[in-house]
Amino acid sequence: MRLQSIYKIALLCLSVAVNSVSIAQQSEQEVIDSLKNINEQLKNNKELVDNYNRIALAYGAINIDSSLLYSEKGKLLAKELQYWNGLATSHSYYARASIQTSNLKAAIENFHIALDLFKQANDSINILDTYRGLSYVSSYGSSQLKTLSYNLEALKYAESLRDTASLSILYNNIGTVYKKLNNYESALKYFNKSLAIDISKNIPRDLAIGYSNIGILKVEHQKHEDASNEYNTLIQLIPKIESKYIKSYLHTSLATYHLAKDNLDTCQYHIQKAYDYCIKNNYPHIKARVDKKQAELLLKKKDYKRSIKLFQESLDSYQKLGLQEEFPSIYKMQAKAYSKLGLYSKAYHASRMENQFIDSLQRSKVNSFMDEFEEQNRQDEIERFELEQALKDQQIENAQIQIKNRTNIALTGISLLIIIIGIIIFYYRKTNQKNQQLRESEDELRRMNASKDKFFSIISHDLKSPFNAIVGFSNELSVSYDDYNEEQRKRMIGIIKETSDSALNLLDNLLTWARSQSGFIQFTPEKLQLSSIVQESISAYLGAAQMKNIAINNFVDDNSFIYADKETIQIVISNLFNNAIKYNNENGEINISSKLIDDELEICIADNGIGMDDKIQKALFYIGTNVQRPGTSNEKGTGLGLILCKEFVNKNGGQIRVESKVNKGSSFYFTLPIT
Repeated sequence: MRLQSIYKIALLCLSVAVNSVSIAQQSEQEVIDSLKNINEQLKNNKELVDNYNRIALAYGAINIDSSLLYSEKGKLLAKELQYWNGLATSHSYYARASIQTSNLKAAIENFHIALDLFKQANDSINILDTYRGLSYVSSYGSSQLKTLSYNLEALKYAESLRDTASLSILYNNIGTVYKKLNNYESALKYFNKSLAIDISKNIPRDLAIGYSNIGILKVEHQKHEDASNEYNTLIQLIPKIESKYIKSYLHTSLATYHLAKDNLDTCQYHIQKAYDYCIKNNYPHIKARVDKKQAELLLKKKDYKRSIKLFQESLDSYQKLGLQEEFPSIYKMQAKAYSKLGLYSKAYHASRMENQFIDSLQRSKVNSFMDEFEEQNRQDEIERFELEQALKDQQIENAQIQIKNRTNIALTGISLLIIIIGIIIFYYRKTNQKNQQLRESEDELRRMNASKDKFFSIISHDLKSPFNAIVGFSNELSVSYDDYNEEQRKRMIGIIKETSDSALNLLDNLLTWARSQSGFIQFTPEKLQLSSIVQESISAYLGAAQMKNIAINNFVDDNSFIYADKETIQIVISNLFNNAIKYNNENGEINISSKLIDDELEICIADNGIGMDDKIQKALFYIGTNVQRPGTSNEKGTGLGLILCKEFVNKNGGQIRVESKVNKGSSFYFTLPIT
């Protein structure tokens, strides 16, 4: 649930442009009627634009179509008058109304127009407000970097203005970004910072949204008992909230909690409440979520036919809204329902759709990452050009100074000569510094270009090849199933499984590398028992070792401890262990050991497989070289895993190396600090 309060965005922080006192004292309809009467009396067209905007804001709480209508009237008249402040406000209100109709493209376009106009007027309050709106809308997309950048821009303005209400919203937004990145601790930290501000202000609407966000976060991480406090408080706050939009969201949140707790009757009650609000007030994106929640409840009640129908309605709704992030989970549950009814063909189709959209969403995330990567390269090129230009200008300036100094040497004497020498030395050092900056920029560009080339190579060939095999064999079985005997079909299915496992392992490494390059991997070193980390890291690959009849010998002492980041070290051990299996022969052996060297622990993962020559060893850990070779059972490899290993070992303060001989095996050593 990534809903931020629409009213926090649309109502709370535009008090400068709206007479909020009179609105608070009257009902919305009374305010609207009063404002319409004023229209007939106004002779100044700029004042008429302002009044259109006030009507649009008031309608935002009760009738979105009318809010859009009056915002559009304000835009047309303000543009004709070249009344830029009124035009900016009209675009801002139109964007907010578009959010509630789920027209996110129109919302983004109007927010950007408003932002440019507010910046021209140097209107800090409304610039802050517009950045908040953009951060909310972009949270529906795949680029979390863009969402985070909008929030950080807004945060700068909020801190300078000491706007605690905005700080609450921004902390909430940043928590939502971390939630989408599956970073529980950081998400909880920012949600709690937002809630602390809301508690001090004691506004029921804001408090309810804050408690709901924390509750959903805990439910998604299976912390159901911990979430009970938030939801008990939420139940007490709902009667105090006027907004039907917010109530529909909160009842959906409560339905999620009670479904996880198996309180099915209570879950049904909250689903019905949310559904009633959505139907009466036309909230399509929340209704799609409610349909999905109702289908999940029916699935749990074993009413499979009705659950399948509702899952489909939810899919259709999300499709109309242009939101596909929920597709994989819906298709997965739909496949389960079909399977329970014995409709295995339809279950298979739903599972294929699930995988198709998982692949599609992953490609979208990779494309988003590459767009940001290319933008960063473009910025680096601009900075390099500016540095070169500055150097040329400086050289011209140096030449001019030298000519002028030669002209004045005879008149100024020895003292002036000393000054000239000092000036020459100063500019010489400055020029050297800029030359050094250019060299460093060139080295960084080479590294980034090598990273980009490696990335494109993996996407265009290594990631495409296994999917070609999977699609080819799947299509052959689908079309010509009866043309093959049972043994042939099993062989083809086995190839599909092996290729899928290879593709999944590659995609895991690829996304881990992308997260690392983007700076989204949290580095939190702590004291860890090495033997338990080793056991957790290799457990997923023991089946593959068993298939080759490889003996695993773990000689790590239970009393060995390291001081390192758990997640990155597990990735290192998993990759090295997987490689040891991949390049080992059947009936081979893998030994895992450790020994203390001064204040570091050296860990060794050794095999007696095919080994490697000196040329391959020298190129193993560098992104710019292409080291790929199949395993002893023709397993695929890209070399990306070892690049990750080197990067993560170095980040943990250690070093990694390899010793290997052809047909004798390989031993990978890496060190980690113990304190």
